[in-house]
Amino acid sequence: MSKTKRIQVPLSEEDDKLIREVAKLYKISVAEWMRRIALKEAERDRNLIGKKLKPEEALEAIARMNLPVGPVRKMNRESLLGRLED
Repeated sequence: MSKTKRIQVPLSEEDDKLIREVAKLYKISVAEWMRRIALKEAERDRNLIGKKLKPEEALEAIARMNLPVGPVRKMNRESLLGRLED
């Protein structure tokens, strides 16, 4: 299969270094390592495509992603405070 599409992923210096080191362990390029990880995660969530989730289901799906974000209540409070300061 021809690979013609590209996705740019902003990374911190620390993340970039770690990913490069791990890709090197497998003797593959960083792009190939990132592609494999992205496809693995996409396959895991394929069943969610087109599905209408209840709010609690959506929050559970987001929590499973293990994203680098803080607690929702704290983020809402910070967001509200930020809007009030303007």
